[in-house]
Amino acid sequence: SITLSYNFPQKPGLYTANTLGYNLNNGKPEIDFLTAAVVPYDLSKNSDISINGNLLPARWERYYFKTVPGMSELDITLTVLEQDTAIGRALVYIYDPDGYKVYEDAAGADYLSLRESTSFKTPKPKSGIWEVIVACDYNLSDFGADRTIYELNVQAAGVFTNVKELAIAAPRGQSYISREIMLKNGSKPFSGRLEGIGLAKQTEGIVLTKVLVKDGEFTKGPNISVPENAMSLSIDVFCPDACNGDVDLYLYWKNPITGLYEEAANSTKIDVLHESIYLTNPKPGEYVVYIDGFSIPDTVADLYIRTQVLKDKKDVFILDISGELEPEQQWQSKIYINIPPVGTSFTGYIAVKDENGDEISQIPLKLVVGKKPLTVQRLSDGSITVREKDTNNPVDTIILVNGIEYTVINGKAVMPRDITIETIEIYDERFEPVIIVTTMEDSAV
Repeated sequence: SITLSYNFPQKPGLYTANTLGYNLNNGKPEIDFLTAAVVPYDLSKNSDISINGNLLPARWERYYFKTVPGMSELDITLTVLEQDTAIGRALVYIYDPDGYKVYEDAAGADYLSLRESTSFKTPKPKSGIWEVIVACDYNLSDFGADRTIYELNVQAAGVFTNVKELAIAAPRGQSYISREIMLKNGSKPFSGRLEGIGLAKQTEGIVLTKVLVKDGEFTKGPNISVPENAMSLSIDVFCPDACNGDVDLYLYWKNPITGLYEEAANSTKIDVLHESIYLTNPKPGEYVVYIDGFSIPDTVADLYIRTQVLKDKKDVFILDISGELEPEQQWQSKIYINIPPVGTSFTGYIAVKDENGDEISQIPLKLVVGKKPLTVQRLSDGSITVREKDTNNPVDTIILVNGIEYTVINGKAVMPRDITIETIEIYDERFEPVIIVTTMEDSAV
């Protein structure tokens, strides 16, 4: 096997690279493959981005934007601009990090009435890479235009961190731990506070239920009792075998005043048998799950419903909980965690609340107890080594450098020498998590 390292361009966009491998004996090509890479606009670095462009008829442009945990809102607006008294027409398609289309619309000239802009807004956006496609209508001549000139504006609001999760390691036998945390505000002024939620064992409260779902019918799933101190409720529907079809997931909460069930959440992706619902700070009370067998080619399917209720043990405390922040302003605070005496992996989150006390987003928090520590070092050739701290043995794992995955083989990850490292992250269940936020030259951690 061979390890390839790519020096990603600084300018955001979609790039391809053709890799060829030749036989040393006869010089003939033995390997030929194409690699595609996305370099997104990072909304954790600049949370208010405006892009101007122009397109000829039937042409399109693809844009990519990276969101991170804690962002409370994602706003995407496409505006078509006038040129020489004529205005073009553009279509916009938006895909979430899971690849599902979540929005499509048009802006600009129209046969009925002019519409200068169209906007998409979603609360608590999924973390990952969002894709936005702007396409020019092929019938521009109908509107007296020869091209479409547009502005694409993308904003991310909320208080967030630029790493995958706030993962903290603690040695066995220690009763508490504290850490400085650095957060950042997004594109809008923020007035509110932070609240520590958790901890809970990652494996607690899991119940698995098997249900037979029929094509075109609603099937009742399990009842769920949520206590007062619940910090999260998650529901996953999946098929353990290679199944085809489309089901939708619905969750209902029983109103204790009326005695009637009200819809609390749903998951309705297209053409899949895997649906998920995740609620933080759920209302206490009784819930019931229903599955809609929208389309099951085999008429019936054996599906599993995995439910999990995690309870807040009040182990997480935040210092300097209140903040008045301008756009792009950083916020340094301190977190204190009581370490549970039993267990190795715990989860929680930092709740971000607005001035009204409403929870607008969450920053994931993880505590790992009693795992082996790692040593990370950057060498003069640009590579990064990962070893067990106690034994110095090399480790095979996955490392995130500036949010990009690299494979560590025999304790070494190969990467371009001139890359400026801003973040290094390792989340391997065998070891303590590693999070380094710095501009790192040749140094050991």
